[in-house]
Amino acid sequence: MAEEIYPMPSFPTLMVSDLEASANFYQDVLGFKHSFTMPDRFGR
Repeated sequence: MAEEIYPMPSFPTLMVSDLEASANFYQDVLGFKHSFTMPDRFGR
C-alpha cells in the first residue's frame, strides 16, 4: 500500500545553501517526507 500524503494547499519555502544536506537533515533527523523540490531560477 502506498503511503498517503495529505494534499495541502501550500508548502513552506526554504532557502538553503546546501540542498542535499538540508534535505537529509529534515528527512533523517526530523522524519519529514520528500514530496516536491522546486527547481531554482536556472531550472535545476
